[in-house]
Formats: sequence, C-alpha cells, structure tokens
Amino acid sequence: MKEDVKVLEELLKSFGSVLLLGAGRLGFRVFERLYQVQRGGFKKIVVYDGGRIDSRDVYHILKGAYIGEKKVDFLKGVFPIDRNYRILDCVGKYFNKDDISAIENYSVI
Repeated sequence: MKEDVKVLEELLKSFGSVLLLGAGRLGFRVFERLYQVQRGGFKKIVVYDGGRIDSRDVYHILKGAYIGEKKVDFLKGVFPIDRNYRILDCVGKYFNKDDISAIENYSVI
C-alpha cells in the first residue's frame, strides 16, 4: 500500500515544458492557470513577450503591474518560482521566425 502511494506521488510531479507566446490579456490568464497547477503540470514555463503594460492591460494592473513595466518583468516579480518545483524563463522579446528552433522540445500555446 505504501509503495502504491509512492508510485502515485511520482506520477503527480511536474514534467515537460511549455512555451507561451505572449503575456498579454489572454496570455497572462493562460500563464496564471499553468502556474497554479498544484500537482503535475509543466516543469518549465517559457514566456516570450516584448511588450510593456499599457492602460488597456487592466487585468495586469489589477494584479499589481505598472504602466510601462515590461510584461515579462512583471511575471517574474509576481510569480515566485521554486527552482525545485517549477522553472520560469521569461524572454523579453517577441517570438519570430529566428526563434523557431526554440519550439522543438516544447508544447506551444
């Protein structure tokens, strides 16, 4: 019985990687959901966004962002990452064709 619990716990650990293209109004909400998964989910979350918070980013502002702040800097500041649990990599630029090789090992959203 104890061994069964260990096997189940092992299956619930985070694994894999996801690449999120954009942390705007929709991307930020998707990121939040990915981040909030308590068991399982992705081990590594990579976010590409070269934008800054503007007055239309109401959801970001409600969460504490400042107008003019880089979206990726806001994510890094608001969502603490325990390196043993989940890795967050924020890339402060827009994804383009030169970055295509980056998606080879990721689930892309």
